[in-house]
Amino acid sequence: MEKPAEFVDLERYPITSLESARGRALVSDIQNRMAASCICALPGFLRPEALVRMVAEAEALEPMSHIGPTEASPYFFNYGTTGELNALPPNHPRKRKTPRNMRQIARDLIPPGTAIMLLYHWGGLTRFLAAATGAQSLYRSADPFQALNISVVDEGGCQQWHFDTNEVAITLLLQAPAAGGEFEYVPLIRSAETRTTRRSSACSMATATAWCN
Repeated sequence: MEKPAEFVDLERYPITSLESARGRALVSDIQNRMAASCICALPGFLRPEALVRMVAEAEALEPMSHIGPTEASPYFFNYGTTGELNALPPNHPRKRKTPRNMRQIARDLIPPGTAIMLLYHWGGLTRFLAAATGAQSLYRSADPFQALNISVVDEGGCQQWHFDTNEVAITLLLQAPAAGGEFEYVPLIRSAETRTTRRSSACSMATATAWCN
């Protein structure tokens, strides 16, 4: 049986030894960076051979990717027309859309034996992410489509500005672009107590994001 721990550069990121001095230092460093800027990148998190495998497996699944809408609200609210949406005034922030040009491979299309699925279901990764984000408990989503998905962004593609609806977002960069590929975010512009809907916040992200590549 394959060991997902072997996919990770444990020398650089000792996530299987969180109680060790190096493990505690790693978690502390991530938490400090998240507290300061709501984002933390972990370059070289995966071993090169694991990354090569994940890219190859993703490319094999690419023909099944779904295009989805070409524009969407930052609240993931108006992918379609609903009565609630129609009841809002034309200038309401929830009706504001920005371009979306990407494809996605949903969770139900990713075979259980792929490296990315094995990594996703590995308890060691879940425990590390819970410690790094300061969560008392971290659970995998039960959504059969969005629990895990692979995004495919072609030349000139983009994802719309959006607020993530979960407490933290984990992104694993499998393949860097030859050029471009900017990742933009705006931290700390709203909270659970203050759900800002001013125009300035309609094109911003408020959820802390961890980015591994």
